[in-house]
Amino acid sequence: MQNPTDSAEAYDHYLRGRQQFDLYSREGNARAKEEFSRAIELDPKFARAYSWAGYAHLEDYKQGWADSPDTAVRFATQAVKMAPDDYYTHWTLASVYMELKDMVGARREYDRAYELNGNDPDLLAERADMLSFQGDPASAITDIERAKRLNPSFPEWYQWSLALAHFQDRNYDETIRLLTAMSDLPNEAYLMLAMSQARVGHSPSHAAIMRDLRAKDPQWTTEHLDRMPFAKAEDQEHWMKGLEMIGIAKSK
Repeated sequence: MQNPTDSAEAYDHYLRGRQQFDLYSREGNARAKEEFSRAIELDPKFARAYSWAGYAHLEDYKQGWADSPDTAVRFATQAVKMAPDDYYTHWTLASVYMELKDMVGARREYDRAYELNGNDPDLLAERADMLSFQGDPASAITDIERAKRLNPSFPEWYQWSLALAHFQDRNYDETIRLLTAMSDLPNEAYLMLAMSQARVGHSPSHAAIMRDLRAKDPQWTTEHLDRMPFAKAEDQEHWMKGLEMIGIAKSK
């Protein structure tokens, strides 16, 4: 693909935004949104900046830092309108649909992104999350293993996605192995680790869990924990039961 913007300054803010997003923290995400907004100000036609702004606002909703996904939907939809032949824009819109539990829309947009570029390993690894949430962990594992072959220097979050697939497959020992090998667990992955440990009889204490969650995000709450986009009721129940086992209950 050609350079996504003619503005070097806009592209610099875009790259800074992506670096901040990868911190997986409330503060990092806030800075990422600022950087993407600045990139858009400098180049209002910069579709990938819109796309990543949508992704950052989606993270706010996923983590319970925002009550509504509407801003994420607006940015992601605008990105696709601006650049319908850029697989990145369809990828972000797919992620938005997945979090809204619209698996038909998610599958459509992931498939379109894959048609436009089937060799992006990050796309494959993230599409695997959709397959896990749909209740097809075997296909998810296949996608992630192919992603690893395409990118032997894969980032740590591939392990997180692979762990989700094994968690969905009720393979808790492998989930634990994958997550304990990571150097920096986002809170969502940390919860999955604690739940897997509880399932095999080695749960950390509730106090330790809360300490670790709030070390990553001092304002962490349980408000968002039922937003995980499981397509099957039994998978949603599996997730919520795991939270119950580690003493994490959704706030009333």
